[in-house]
Amino acid sequence: EIKGPVAKEAAERWPRVAALASSIV
Repeated sequence: EIKGPVAKEAAERWPRVAALASSIV
């Protein structure tokens, strides 16, 4: 599992990445 600030950063960034990917597709 990923823990610490990296996990928090990933949790904040992934939704944006997913939204970007879906909008591009």
